[in-house]
Amino acid sequence: MAARRLRRPLDPQVKGQLRLLELGLRGIVPAEKLWQKVLTEPERKQLGGDLEKCFVKLGGAVGMWQKLHGLDITSAVLDLARTLNGLNDVDYCWLRRKTAAQVRAEPAPPKPRYDQETGELWWGTKLIYTARLRRHPTNPECILKAFQQRDWCIRIKNPLRNPDLKTLHDAVAYLNTRVAVISFHSAAGGTRIAWRNV
Repeated sequence: MAARRLRRPLDPQVKGQLRLLELGLRGIVPAEKLWQKVLTEPERKQLGGDLEKCFVKLGGAVGMWQKLHGLDITSAVLDLARTLNGLNDVDYCWLRRKTAAQVRAEPAPPKPRYDQETGELWWGTKLIYTARLRRHPTNPECILKAFQQRDWCIRIKNPLRNPDLKTLHDAVAYLNTRVAVISFHSAAGGTRIAWRNV
């Protein structure tokens, strides 16, 4: 991914706020919180499976988040400050708006597209799965619909009517054996579902 370059210096107030947020994310405590409470097992494995080594190699929570999500440092700081340190929505949106105008736009990373009318799941121009549509949506179909409705966020709340962990795991396993290019996994004890490009 090409590095982003700033067009002009940030407003001093914005710069100061970002600096405070970044300082709050330094050290082992935020990294441990991220590792234990936010990251899924596949994400931990992607980072090498060892918190201490990962912390040293990537320089802490911000570097870990950047590596996982391919973000610039400003985006990683804002996301983590919101996730770990409770940055409120008003300040988050204000800082996003102020910093977004400062960076050149990069092409958005590809994401899937699910057509609920045909049951087709697309990755760009490639058809990667076709669901058999039924009168009542199956659990895998409910998962695909929920991701599409949320514009394919990396992680969403478990959309299944039956919150039973086995039901979720069965639906995820079904999708993972039939869908190419992406994989799904449960997160946060089955309360969330995540996807990633494989």
